[in-house]
Amino acid sequence: MDLSHLRYFREIVRLSSMTAAARALGVSQPRLSVAVRNLEEHYATKLLLRHRGGVSPTESGLELLRHIDEVFEVLDRATARIAGLEGDLVGRFVLGCHESLGA
Repeated sequence: MDLSHLRYFREIVRLSSMTAAARALGVSQPRLSVAVRNLEEHYATKLLLRHRGGVSPTESGLELLRHIDEVFEVLDRATARIAGLEGDLVGRFVLGCHESLGA
């Protein structure tokens, strides 16, 4: 499994369509199908229900999606934190002032 498979799965569920997700991600539909198949094999369960109008997540797919969102939130925070370290912009900044300055 790799992170791109998780990103693909998240977009497929968000758009409820393999075709729309492929277009939005700039990848081929077969590539998305392979990614979903790999995830389903990895977790040994069906993650998507395919139907005429598109796709919808199974209960297992919804559970995976919740964790995917958490994973990407953590990665986004790590990226921001590392960028802050590079620019020495780390920590909290609290500014207070006396109420008379607000008048």
